Amino acid sequence: MLVALHESGDPYRRTTGEVAGSVRAGVLTQHVDRLEGAGPVRRERDARDRLIVHLHLTATGMELTDRVAAVRSAVERELPADLPPTDQRRLAELLGVLGGR
Repeated sequence: MLVALHESGDPYRRTTGEVAGSVRAGVLTQHVDRLEGAGPVRRERDARDRLIVHLHLTATGMELTDRVAAVRSAVERELPADLPPTDQRRLAELLGVLGGR
C-alpha cells in the first residue's frame, strides 16, 4: 500500500478503492488503521462524496518507503554478486523480461 501511494506521485494520494486490489474491505480497513496509527498514512474523506476515502502518504511514509527502497536495492545488488558474470547478465535479462510484463 505504501509503495502504491509512493508510486502515484505528488501529492501521493489514492482512494482506498484504488489501493485495495483484491483485499477484502475489512482487511484493508484494519491495515489502514494500523498504518494511520503508526504515522505513514492519513485518511481524508472526499469533499464531494463522503463515501470516498483518500489515503495520503505522510512525510513519515515517504521516509519509510525511501529507506525500504534503498535496502531493497542494496539486497538486489548483493544477491547476484556470487554468480559468474555470464549468469549475472542472464539474470538481469530475465528480470528485465519480468519487469516489462
